[in-house]
Amino acid sequence: METFFAILGGIVGLALYFLPTIIAWNKPFVLPVFLVNVIFGWTIVGWIILLAVACIKSPKKQIYVQTDTKTNYNDVYSAIEKLSNLHKNGIITDAEFAEQKSKLLNK
Repeated sequence: METFFAILGGIVGLALYFLPTIIAWNKPFVLPVFLVNVIFGWTIVGWIILLAVACIKSPKKQIYVQTDTKTNYNDVYSAIEKLSNLHKNGIITDAEFAEQKSKLLNK
């Protein structure tokens, strides 16, 4: 029974020792936290600093979308859709449809 508590105490001790790494697990800086945790985690000050760093929220990624101010793609899509309807109804020929479509796509 004593060995069970010794093993349980060791597992709890390791989990407590690596708590900063566990908290930082899904963050992009988990590897540096782990390495510093292994090297300096035994010092109380180092462990507290790592715990504070692990609790920092990771910065959100910003996504930049470059838009073309000359072309509104919704307008182009609707214009091609109208051309397609004219083509299906036989109002314009295949050549006229292809020509107008390429003009719209090359704007």
